Amino acid sequence: MDDYIPQKYLDSIEGFSVEDFDGMEDLTVSATKVIDEDGFRLDYYFDVGALIWTVEIDEVGAAIACDPRSTLL
Repeated sequence: MDDYIPQKYLDSIEGFSVEDFDGMEDLTVSATKVIDEDGFRLDYYFDVGALIWTVEIDEVGAAIACDPRSTLL
């Protein structure tokens, strides 16, 4: 599946929210690096069971998305 999102749709995003229903699981630290005496970098990943994304788009973006002649590409 292609996960490319055209810039015209990204530009029309006015806000978003994410709801997490199952919490995170299996937190794994994959790397650490000292940046300086006051900071460090921590790379990690985790699994999330279920998320619902709500995206708010402006009127122009909604018109583009609803236009049957419009394509995602």
